[in-house]
This record gives sequence, structure tokens and C-alpha cells, in this order.
Amino acid sequence: MTTAIREIRLPSELCDAVEQHFGAQFTNIEDLLVFVLSELIREDSHKLDQSDQQMIEARLRDLGYL
Repeated sequence: MTTAIREIRLPSELCDAVEQHFGAQFTNIEDLLVFVLSELIREDSHKLDQSDQQMIEARLRDLGYL
């Protein structure tokens, strides 16, 4: 099973700046974008987990368990 690939368009100046700044850590812009977007999704998931945890703690507090 292969992963479908989609193309995106970015300003040339931005690509040049990214290559200069992150060229040592990533082989190309695609690798950098995959990393950054994956981290953003993971952080959003973590924030959702924290939000759920706070809601559960509030409910337990309201019930007198905490």
C-alpha cells in the first residue's frame, strides 16, 4: 500500500529561506513539511487530551471525588 502524494505551491523566496535555514537538518522541504505538520497534528491531539482530562477532573471534583 502506498501513500498518495499531493502537490502544494509555495513562494520561491520562502523555499529558499527554508533551505538555507534548515538544509542541514532536512534533505528537502518536503521532509521538513512532513515533520512540521506531523508535529502540529500530534500537539493538537495532546491539547485535546489535556482538555478532556480537565473536563473529567472538573466532573470528578463536582461529584466530590477530588
